[in-house]
Amino acid sequence: MSFQIPPAALRAAMTASPNTPGSYYNQTLYRGPNDQFLTVHYCDNMATAERVAPYFLQEKVIGFDIEWRPWAAIKSIKDNASLIQLASEDRIALFHIALFSGTTAEELIPPTLRAIIESPDILKVGVAIKGDFSRLEKYLGIKARGVFELSRLHNLVEYSDSDPRKAGSKKLSSLAKQVHQHLQLPLYKGEVRESDWSKRLDRDQIAYAATDAYASLRIFDALEAKRKRLRPVPPRPEVCDYDEVTKPRTAPCAKSGPKAVEEPVQEEEPQAAVEDAEESEAAYETAAEDLVDSQQLEEQDSESASSAESADLDEEPDSDYVPSARLKSSAYLAADSWARTYLHTTIPSPSSPSSSATSRIRATVTVLRAYHLWHHQDLSPAEIARHLRDPPLAESTVCGYILQAVAAERLAYSRREMREVLSKVPLNVRMTRWRWLVERLGGLDK
Repeated sequence: MSFQIPPAALRAAMTASPNTPGSYYNQTLYRGPNDQFLTVHYCDNMATAERVAPYFLQEKVIGFDIEWRPWAAIKSIKDNASLIQLASEDRIALFHIALFSGTTAEELIPPTLRAIIESPDILKVGVAIKGDFSRLEKYLGIKARGVFELSRLHNLVEYSDSDPRKAGSKKLSSLAKQVHQHLQLPLYKGEVRESDWSKRLDRDQIAYAATDAYASLRIFDALEAKRKRLRPVPPRPEVCDYDEVTKPRTAPCAKSGPKAVEEPVQEEEPQAAVEDAEESEAAYETAAEDLVDSQQLEEQDSESASSAESADLDEEPDSDYVPSARLKSSAYLAADSWARTYLHTTIPSPSSPSSSATSRIRATVTVLRAYHLWHHQDLSPAEIARHLRDPPLAESTVCGYILQAVAAERLAYSRREMREVLSKVPLNVRMTRWRWLVERLGGLDK
């Protein structure tokens, strides 16, 4: 692509103090051949949208993303599909349909934008993108084609030379992780992602929304270059258009920008849920359903994942995972022994009406280890994270394990310590999946 980050600007960002605005990836860093900036269109009405959308009609690949209002009313189109973002090499368009006049799908979706989304000749690329398009189909009646999941190309490039099975995996890799790995800078994921996207956007929200869509396009470009350097050159993964559709297990719970994942898989230690950016995202449904065997989740499509709408996965089990054989701390071994013994000695009775052997889904060894380190060994989530993996897991991931163990097995806990655990869980997850526990504790401020 002709638009690139100038070397000096890239060096400045890479050497900036961590967690400062200048250290993050942003679409404003790019410059064209004549030092021009990217054009960002903010379309807040149908007329502007129809004037802007044709810019993307001739593109072969576009970055794609959507945002929606947190705690949206189930039947509200504007709340559940508030903002649609498209990105080409030199321009980004934000179609803020929540501000358009009208209330029906026909009144809210620009015809040209619909044509772009439905065109099989224009690849729409993103992370957890099937969930986005499931949402658009549900609320706007758009049947997308040309849907391309970046994680599949990422897996192909990452593992082609080392592990053919992983190379063909559909496991999601977060947008934040891919940006850092392939575009060399961290992606900012702050409070703005919890915005009310149904309202008019301010400058920070526009920058966030534009950057996410543009990052997807640039990741695709970077991954394609890496794929073509492989020998032999493997074929690019197919689009997701014809993936087998699986019926969702629960009705969608409308929330903000973070997306659901389609396949939380980990070979050595099957896990039910992990933290993502962006994204975000483990299928958060019920406490027991999250503990379904990872091989079952492996075949689950994004519509099923979209039903759960988990937080973005900023960190997830991947090639950096360290098997338990290398984690020989006495605390880890004690927790592992307890977890396995617990599962072996607490098999539910078939006659139990509340937890029959045929219906109850048990906690896994993974989540029970975390619980033991927390409840029996009095370790903090940060300390537990270091015992479970090197590099350490995210604290929110550890807290998710603890919550799963407590909910699935009805285990004991300290109210004070449980409030601390809940405080480290992403807000949108805490106030949907774990709202019952927050209410049982009487809130988190006590």
